[in-house]
Amino acid sequence: MFFVLTCTIGLMVGITLGLIGLGGTIVGMPSLVYGLNLSLDDAVGVTLAGVFVTSLLSITNLIRQDRTLLKPGIIMGFSGLVTAPMGATICQFMPRGLGLILFACLMLTTARIMWMRSKGRAPTLDALKTYFKGHKFLTHLLHSNFPLMLAGFAGGFLSGLLGIGGGILVVPALLTFSELTFRQATTTSMVTIAFFSLSGLIGHLAQGNGVPEEFLLPFISLCVIGMFVGKGLSGYIPEKTLTRVFSLIALLTAISILIKELL
Repeated sequence: MFFVLTCTIGLMVGITLGLIGLGGTIVGMPSLVYGLNLSLDDAVGVTLAGVFVTSLLSITNLIRQDRTLLKPGIIMGFSGLVTAPMGATICQFMPRGLGLILFACLMLTTARIMWMRSKGRAPTLDALKTYFKGHKFLTHLLHSNFPLMLAGFAGGFLSGLLGIGGGILVVPALLTFSELTFRQATTTSMVTIAFFSLSGLIGHLAQGNGVPEEFLLPFISLCVIGMFVGKGLSGYIPEKTLTRVFSLIALLTAISILIKELL
């Protein structure tokens, strides 16, 4: 039974990563905690390992197709390397319930942002440049890589703290502070996610936390299979629909976590 559940969760994580480029750990971490009754530390380790391998395979395809999308992902990824171990250190002393509640709050925020984007109401780089036109310093920052670096710092910290790949923060940041389309942003996010998840996993292991081996291989294997399934499906679904699907998944998952933890 545990084997079947592990494979099912891994498949769902892979499909969401392949389909919308983010949200794998939105499905993965809560499912491992509540479905398999893993501790938060164990769930973080398994999730980070699965997301890292899956995103790494996705990057190999990106290198062959469009290398120009690598730069923003690398900028955010290297920034996150600094802060991911800090998050992993704090995670060691954080109660399971508090970590899950913070995770749910982050998902609620992202769900709202992505839903607004699907309706064309979320902030864009051009809109921000116009708004801050009279402020030379802020305008200069928006033209630089600083916003992406700042988002990378935040994403890396959250990756280590909550066991997330970081895409939940990376994709909205790429859409806001670059001129990438949604599909380009989700593809580029896999580069950053690989950095975040690897750094978070190293920090997780360095703190003496283990990764339950009996879950690892089936989880990773099904993550990879699911990623290719999701990639195939994404070409047939409009970007607006994909954005709204992710927003709804994030919303429902956040609500279910808050109900379990607070009631």
